[in-house]
Amino acid sequence: MNRVMGTLAIMLSITGCTTTPGLMRANAPHVLEVSNKDVKTISICIADKWEKYGVVNQRETRRGISLTTSIGGKLLYLADIELVKDVTITKAYKYLQYSPDANPLLVAVSDCQA
Repeated sequence: MNRVMGTLAIMLSITGCTTTPGLMRANAPHVLEVSNKDVKTISICIADKWEKYGVVNQRETRRGISLTTSIGGKLLYLADIELVKDVTITKAYKYLQYSPDANPLLVAVSDCQA
């Protein structure tokens, strides 16, 4: 898996492709989860898992927390974790459509909901 992520990071650095959180949110999320866990617990869980692969940044939003992770200096993953009524909704996005079948960063988002 690290080899795949390393290859992806090299490809992005060569091509110079970039994105922003706003552009990522313009598309449908790759993962959509609903949980009874609170926003902070889910965001800490995701950040802990994502740190194994890249640099994680967090910022507060009006309704929750937004996490991003960069690999090789390029933004590749985004998770918005928000409280809606009495449940937490997590939407996760990835930049570029290429990824292995069992993408560990997206799997981490789902795993942190239970």
